[in-house]
Amino acid sequence: MDLFLIALDPPWGLLTIPAPLLMTWLLTAKTGKPMLEAQLAERRPGCADYVARTSGFLPWPPRGK
Repeated sequence: MDLFLIALDPPWGLLTIPAPLLMTWLLTAKTGKPMLEAQLAERRPGCADYVARTSGFLPWPPRGK
């Protein structure tokens, strides 16, 4: 986060905002997390139930069934 704030300092620093937003979206919604969870669900029994109960990135309390 600190490096991102430093990158915003120059006048053209606002151009650095889309890159981390795009990478976060890609990793959480498109290529990273969903693809890994699909592969794990195929190979490991019970993994799909675990993914349904837990938060993907933030340590929230488990969800009920």
